[in-house]
Amino acid sequence: MSLGPSSPLFTILPTSYGGRGVIASQNIRKDTLILSCEAPYASVICCKFRKEVCAWCFSWSWEIGRKGSWALTIPLESQRLTGSAKPASGAFHSGFRFCGESCRNHWLADGEDTMDSDHATSHAGIRGLINSSLERCITTMAKGRTKPKNLSPLHEIEFRWIVFLQDLEGLNPNIISSTFVEDTWKRAERLASFFWASTPLANEQCLLNKTKPPKVGYISPIMLSELELDTASFILSCLVKKCIEESSKTTSRIHEGQPPQYSAGTWSDVLDLQDNSLPQIQMEPYMLASHIRIWSFIRFVVYSALRDAKCLSDRTKDLVQSLKKSVDTPKDTQAILGRESGNVFGLWDRAPEGEDHEMLGWGLYSFGSYFNHGMPARVCFHN
Repeated sequence: MSLGPSSPLFTILPTSYGGRGVIASQNIRKDTLILSCEAPYASVICCKFRKEVCAWCFSWSWEIGRKGSWALTIPLESQRLTGSAKPASGAFHSGFRFCGESCRNHWLADGEDTMDSDHATSHAGIRGLINSSLERCITTMAKGRTKPKNLSPLHEIEFRWIVFLQDLEGLNPNIISSTFVEDTWKRAERLASFFWASTPLANEQCLLNKTKPPKVGYISPIMLSELELDTASFILSCLVKKCIEESSKTTSRIHEGQPPQYSAGTWSDVLDLQDNSLPQIQMEPYMLASHIRIWSFIRFVVYSALRDAKCLSDRTKDLVQSLKKSVDTPKDTQAILGRESGNVFGLWDRAPEGEDHEMLGWGLYSFGSYFNHGMPARVCFHN
């Protein structure tokens, strides 16, 4: 297990209120910068702000009087392809926007998966592919929600899935234990892995895409709330980072200097954080159904991205296959959901004191999470 961030100014110790935290080991002068982190391990910009917030430095265009979206985007890898190789989404950019070339280049370099044969970073790689698939799946679900129900009869598998989730909505907190949660996730995994070739969703997509359905795939997801969709986007960001890391054998890095500047960390550093899933579900029982809906939707997104990946580079194909393995079971998604609660930092605007603030998104800074988020101390992160 990682010891977390280290410094002569503080130590990491168990706390009386749960998990580990930063304890000062000496008197620290006011305004002292004691930790710097180059980037979050994963982050999400809330859907309604994605055109207005830089994907790298999180600058909000409205704060500088621009009052509009950032124009600088980055293309999908498949923009270079023609004819039938065009992405199914019909889009030619990844959906990520930047306030300038510097942030765009930092974002590209951070991915480690965007190199062309000439070692130029010119496309969004798997991150762009997944983001494009995410937007397409949201549109698909929204359209399905408006269709008359008598035109789309539920298949038995879909009906059982809906009933299963509805039964979880009114859970008695007294029955929720680690065993109960584990058994519920196992049941969700069994239901989600049924053959789906005869479901209305599968038939409709096969007609549109002119492809044969896989033997085992995703069942039709239920429409998610705006917060659940943002959470799904955050989890996909984390899982994509994990797949890139495993492919490139990335290790946790500490850059020299005072104070120490940390990299975004590794998947192992994420797993070292406190898992708060059980107390969260015990406090808010409906979250168990929400978490399962999110995982089901993530599988939906990744499976939908598989077809587009067939016309991309071998590097992207391998990463998508790795991502598929990561979402076929809920284990990794559970791990992120448990650590997201209580460990992420909100990305807020800089409105003057006394005015309403907007939360633009949130990020997981693995090493910064050891600090008490509620303290008035200034914890500074540098991108």
